[in-house]
Amino acid sequence: YGTCTASACSASYHVESGVCVSDTRSCSASNATAATETWTGSAYGTCTASACASTYHLEFGACVSDTRSCSITNGTGSQSYASGAWGTCTVASCNSTYHQESNTCVSNTRTCSPMPANASAGTQLYASGAWGSCTISACSSGYALAANACTASAASCSNQTNGSQVVISQVYGGGGNTSALYKNDFIELHNRGNTAVDLNGWSVQYASSSGTSWTSITAIGTKTIAPGGYLLIAGSGGTVGSNLPTADVTGTINLSSTSGKVILVSSTTITGALTCPTGATIRDHVSFGTSTACDGSPTQALSNITAAIRTESCTGPSFGDTNVNSADFTVAAPAPRNSMTTPVSCSCTGP
Repeated sequence: YGTCTASACSASYHVESGVCVSDTRSCSASNATAATETWTGSAYGTCTASACASTYHLEFGACVSDTRSCSITNGTGSQSYASGAWGTCTVASCNSTYHQESNTCVSNTRTCSPMPANASAGTQLYASGAWGSCTISACSSGYALAANACTASAASCSNQTNGSQVVISQVYGGGGNTSALYKNDFIELHNRGNTAVDLNGWSVQYASSSGTSWTSITAIGTKTIAPGGYLLIAGSGGTVGSNLPTADVTGTINLSSTSGKVILVSSTTITGALTCPTGATIRDHVSFGTSTACDGSPTQALSNITAAIRTESCTGPSFGDTNVNSADFTVAAPAPRNSMTTPVSCSCTGP
């Protein structure tokens, strides 16, 4: 008799070359530690993993890595598989010109935060793990960009009478009177600009509250007022009160302690009989108390212990001069300033 040849097999077996062979056998699957394939009637089917190597897990009979790529805006990301599910997509790297912040890729260039004072546009660059200083590219209206800072623009003083950058900044008429704080009346000038102004040939002139005579005059002489500087012009006086700081100019104008009018003139010619003089040489008017209004409404009435003091403002376009005396001046204790006082320039330009 020859070799015994099987013609039929028990359940879960099949005939292969006259031998009964198991319908299930081990097979090799990528990254699997155990895998099987099953007889389908004419051939073995797909090799199916049942256990995977470390850092792999089963998905539909295949061993899949526990780490995979995922989508991150402006970068690349990865996800890890744990407890039967994929976790959050985490930044792996960011594209060129981006860096990681928390779990996002952020541009290395941003709008400045915070924006520097008076700037309207600027950028910061990210380098070495930190945001750099702001590079300003534009300034707010009324400011100019210089050396990466926004400073008040050198604007025209056109709001002022005849465009003058030198204005009357303080008036006191109680000098030497009963309870006076200073022995002399005074008029103070201020150069709001960033250039010196030659006052040679200029004068200050005074008239009573409703008067038209401007015969009270003090010529300023050969004086130059520095950028942002002050000039103190002393008037008549008495014996009551403290001495003024050293006057830059000494005159004899006897101001009313309560109401009157003062003008700054780029001439020493006595102004004509006008209640409120006008013309190319008139540089500033100040009316106080019950005086005729020459620059809008007058300031409040003064006294032996108060002066009209211009509000310091370096904000264009008015630079502290709206041409309304009641708005531009406050009435307070006199504080005379002379050419030795620390300058305050508002970058206003004009004659």
